[in-house]
Amino acid sequence: MKKVIGVMALVVMLGCEGGGKKVPEECAWKGDCPSGWTKDGNTCVYNGETVSIEGTVKVYVVGTKVDGAVVKIMDYNTLIPPCGVSDSEGSVRIEGIPKGTDVTAVVSAGPEKDAFGNPTYYFHFVGGPIENDVTEETFVHISASLASMFLGILGMEGIEPDHGVVAGLIIEDPSQPKYVEGATVAISPADDFTKYFYVSGDMPPKLLDKTDSSGTFIVGNAPPREAVITAYAGTPTAPIGSTKLVIYENSVAIANILKK
Repeated sequence: MKKVIGVMALVVMLGCEGGGKKVPEECAWKGDCPSGWTKDGNTCVYNGETVSIEGTVKVYVVGTKVDGAVVKIMDYNTLIPPCGVSDSEGSVRIEGIPKGTDVTAVVSAGPEKDAFGNPTYYFHFVGGPIENDVTEETFVHISASLASMFLGILGMEGIEPDHGVVAGLIIEDPSQPKYVEGATVAISPADDFTKYFYVSGDMPPKLLDKTDSSGTFIVGNAPPREAVITAYAGTPTAPIGSTKLVIYENSVAIANILKK
């Protein structure tokens, strides 16, 4: 009996070694857990109420589903442990997100390099603190080829040092979807390098003075920091909606604006 117990104890000990929750290596949390989180296997779990987000990773505008995209979660601009990896259908589910998180999802995909010579690494804003589970979310990824097209439109070989790019849509009705035509945008803060572009929805895209029915805009050389981007339309011109975002250097931020 003692021998059986000893074997059982050994099995338990071996099972516990390196045990706990196991997430994909791309999602493993390195170092100490944030305050309010507890180490569990190769990640951290939150000591409180949590919610989940599930959806599909798609290439911006084109709509192609992305396999193997890593979706990390930030509480606005602070990285937290929840993370997921999309499957062959682009589907991803991220659990264990603290209730009330102001979610920014950071989407990266594959070893390819973008037009800036960096790993593809872009940002999608779920928007506002989430209090309940989110389903059917679309996580935006910008392919290297699309980033190259953006740079071609911006007429730059690269972006200014320590600057970023913002791309987005001005949305009138997300259920249609329907976009705002004849709008412009302004970002705050901006600097002397910041430029605004409005792009037609057809291929190849053309530069415009205002948005067309695709509602597409690009902000080039945006300073890397917390910012607010506001859409304007009408006669006289007036603000019709805005969104806050964090711009990172040498990256493209996705910041869609919903009309009020």
